[in-house]
Amino acid sequence: MPIENELPEEMEAFFNTRADGYEAHMAEIPEASHWRSLLDNQLPATPIPMKILDLGCGTGLEVGHILQKQPNAHITCIDLSESMLNKLRETYSAFLDQLDIVKASYFDYELGIEFYDLAIACVTMHHWLYSDKLKLYKRIHRSLKREGAFIISDYMAPEEIEKAKLSSYLELLESGKIAKGKHYHIDVPFSVKTETNVLREAGFASVRLIEESYSETFCAAMLVAEK
Repeated sequence: MPIENELPEEMEAFFNTRADGYEAHMAEIPEASHWRSLLDNQLPATPIPMKILDLGCGTGLEVGHILQKQPNAHITCIDLSESMLNKLRETYSAFLDQLDIVKASYFDYELGIEFYDLAIACVTMHHWLYSDKLKLYKRIHRSLKREGAFIISDYMAPEEIEKAKLSSYLELLESGKIAKGKHYHIDVPFSVKTETNVLREAGFASVRLIEESYSETFCAAMLVAEK
């Protein structure tokens, strides 16, 4: 049971303390395998050594899927949590020469210009406000090659839930319970409409909805934004 009035945890601390049980927790989600198969369908199968950017990679749940489809890929794995990244290193110890493992905030890390063939973000972007995403998505757009794409698979919600979650976040901010500029583990899911709008405003030429699903226990969508 959550503690009433419990304050949100900062992002790095939240995941450092949950690294050991993270993969087991994700495996308990009934829809998880279906959404990973959707991701597989979006990953091109090729022996070409593509450059992939994995934002908020955690323990590397997506890395294995990438390597199955692209055995020669070079993957930049970015995450705030050293504990999560240590799990990734253990799991993929045989592939470390193909992994650039970075402990950093993807808001701060230099992504470069026209460097990556593909960027992915799975269950990591639903903690940020529109203005934060716009700045980040512009940088992701700039980091992709001309034919590049950005895949987002994340918690998204109907517009009424989107508005309620944003209102709750702003109340925490205005009350001083959280500080502006820090990263907290707070859900601020966008609707597909809002997520599409921010991607287009960031410069992506097209945004395709792959699938969306909403129930009382599970809300998610997958989008592919093409440069």
